[in-house]
Amino acid sequence: MSDQPAAENNPPGLRLRVRMYRPGLGDCFLLSFFTQGVERHVLIDCGVYQGTPDSEKRMREIVRHIRRATNGRLDLVVVTHEHWDHLSGFIQAQGLFDLISIGEIWMAWTEDPTHPLANELREERSTALQTLNTALGFLPAGVGSQGAMVRAVLDFFGAPLGAAKVSGARQALDYLAGRQDARISYCQPGEAPRALEGLPQVRFFVLGPPLSEKLLKKTLPTKKGKEGYGLFQELTLMGSFSAALDRLSAGLLDTAAQVENFPFDPSFRIPVEVARQEPFFLEHYGFEDQPGHGESWRRIDRDWLGVASDLALQLDSATNNTSLVLAIELVESGQVLLFPGDAQVGSWLSWEGLSWDLPAPDGSPKALKAHDLLKCISLYKVGHHGSHNATLRLKGLELMESPQLAAMIPVDREMVDRQGWNMPFPLLFTRLQEKTRGRLIRLDEGLPHQPPLTESGLPWLASTEWKAFLKRSRQERLYIDYLLE
Repeated sequence: MSDQPAAENNPPGLRLRVRMYRPGLGDCFLLSFFTQGVERHVLIDCGVYQGTPDSEKRMREIVRHIRRATNGRLDLVVVTHEHWDHLSGFIQAQGLFDLISIGEIWMAWTEDPTHPLANELREERSTALQTLNTALGFLPAGVGSQGAMVRAVLDFFGAPLGAAKVSGARQALDYLAGRQDARISYCQPGEAPRALEGLPQVRFFVLGPPLSEKLLKKTLPTKKGKEGYGLFQELTLMGSFSAALDRLSAGLLDTAAQVENFPFDPSFRIPVEVARQEPFFLEHYGFEDQPGHGESWRRIDRDWLGVASDLALQLDSATNNTSLVLAIELVESGQVLLFPGDAQVGSWLSWEGLSWDLPAPDGSPKALKAHDLLKCISLYKVGHHGSHNATLRLKGLELMESPQLAAMIPVDREMVDRQGWNMPFPLLFTRLQEKTRGRLIRLDEGLPHQPPLTESGLPWLASTEWKAFLKRSRQERLYIDYLLE
């Protein structure tokens, strides 16, 4: 089957094919623009969640297909954020990517090596990853345990860390930043719209990540007046946790300063090495080297390790909020595509203040605001596999008013069920069905077999609209295509 859009779907003018590859739980989108003999290819992320069966084989197959579909040339690679399920392919299929030429690479300002706050963020993230990786050695590893929860979150970074103390996702970013054939640039929200050579009728608006520390750390939808937890807010806790782990690993004695900060007066504390010599504690509390561990569940000397799972989730959310967010406008038709990476609440809220002064048809200046772009979205790449805090409601999905709205969700039921994650979040999924009127494409389940029905039992779309949607779509084992004209 030809990799070009079918002729009957291609009237003169700009055509855009959005291809969602199907590696499992992960993001890999190839946008191919066709107009007047010009062909441009944009790759947005390329990864799959760690622990996916045969993940390297899958990613190599996908990258081989990308190479064929693009004739070995990517005009642009967009990297959203430092998570393995968005970047693994650049490591797992690095040899194949070496055979593909790249024109430009866009990353978020949070990856800019000359930006002070970006450097601070990366250093904090690296320290947090090392700390949590160390904590795994002291946490139980059974199904549903604290250790399993931390491990599941660290898999988003491609952990465990290697000898260089660098996550797999960071290695992927370093590989791309070191490409000699590509022009690297770092994107900031509100900057002038970007364009690709040969595609003047396509504008790329940068919406996120926010430059505000306050919004970067807002990751959860909360009641009015209450902030969510985030990377910056938990740094003191993470630092204390790291210091405690260092001493636990090294078997060091408590310092006078630490003793002063213990929650109990020293007279009520019995060091573990002393308790191990007392029959009472051996009988009623137990230790790891006893058969069956005795009554070790009664002990609280390591309960503080339980904070590791909370810190892991906060680190994961804070990293999601550094996602590079693009709104891609097809100028002639006015259609907009939204690719938010895994941006969470704070990022979405920051878009409200963005505005661009662009010339109107008569040449006069006209202010284009971010909410104007949201109102024209005809394709939404659903953030973070459809989680509850990666699609804003009133200032997000509810603003998407286009009657042509369709959505793509890169979710894999087998993996999310295995991890116990509620993705896609039921209330969000239902609202996406309503807003798209059934034009909702899942990576795992593919194209809907029939138009979903409303509560009254009527189809969301008329028969002609449904046929037009199916005509613009194509499902294969390796990918799903959606065409915009």
